[in-house]
Amino acid sequence: MLGPHSDLPRKAYWLLFLDPVRIIGLWLAFLLLQLLMGLYAFSVWTENGRARCGACRCSSSSTGS
Repeated sequence: MLGPHSDLPRKAYWLLFLDPVRIIGLWLAFLLLQLLMGLYAFSVWTENGRARCGACRCSSSSTGS
């Protein structure tokens, strides 16, 4: 529960004593990477709760019985 808060002194040190532009740039790059991975994950997820895949012949497009 206190995991993210224990890293705050290290982050404050990085922003104060290292190059803040580089640190913020790296932070934004990781946020962008997470956003792209999340968008990809939502794009392959279908409404019925199954992931679409091109390798298998899923019955997601069939009418079912």
